[in-house]
Formats: sequence, C-alpha cells, structure tokens
Amino acid sequence: RHRYDRRGRIAANDTWLFRLNQSDPRSSRWERVALKQQDGLRTTENYHLALPPRYFHSAVSINSSMFVFGGRAQSRQCYHDLWSLNIDTFKWSLVTPNTDGP
Repeated sequence: RHRYDRRGRIAANDTWLFRLNQSDPRSSRWERVALKQQDGLRTTENYHLALPPRYFHSAVSINSSMFVFGGRAQSRQCYHDLWSLNIDTFKWSLVTPNTDGP
C-alpha cells in the first residue's frame, strides 16, 4: 500500500532485491527486504539504521555495494547525503567524505 502526495510522489526507504534465476529467467522475482521499527527509528531486519525516506534520488551498484545519493524528502527538503548498502549484509551506512568537494 503506497501513499502519494497530490503530485503523485512518495518518499520511501523500502529496499528491494531482484533475485535473478539464470537457469529460468521467467521465475526471477523482486523481494522486499523486511524492515522493523526499533526505538522509533526505521531499521533493517538486523537492526541497522536505514536511510531516510526519499524520492528523486540517484543510485548505482558497485561490486557488493549500492550507493544512494541525494533526493527529496516528502516535505520537499533536498538531501545532499550519500548512503551505502552492503548487499551481503543489507546494512546501510552513511558515507562521510574525508575531504571537501571540488
């Protein structure tokens, strides 16, 4: 069940995994990674902090990590943060640069 604002957008932080069956591609499927609540914070199944809900973000996968940059909150606040998801453990981490940008 999804809720959309009057412009048809929703800020979400749910995580989905595509299970590709190479021997039978028609049986490939999307699976939602289960989320739980702990102390009022949205966390993954293993109780790791999940990124804040957003839309209009960018994402890229590199090896066993997926990186999510920016986006907008439901309140239309713009994010300029970078998060990393470890695909093996489903642990989200906020990436903090060790230098200033260009």
